[in-house]
Amino acid sequence: MPEILIASCPPIGHISPLLNVARGLVARGDRVTILTSARHADKIRAVGA
Repeated sequence: MPEILIASCPPIGHISPLLNVARGLVARGDRVTILTSARHADKIRAVGA
């Protein structure tokens, strides 16, 4: 299983598209970690990253 790190600036406009990418990667079985502001933690956990 690949392990993928996604890093982004905190604005939600940067995070939203990456959440869709992360969701797809998680769905195919990849382990995804997203590095950004803690204020997005709930959204990130919701996609399984």
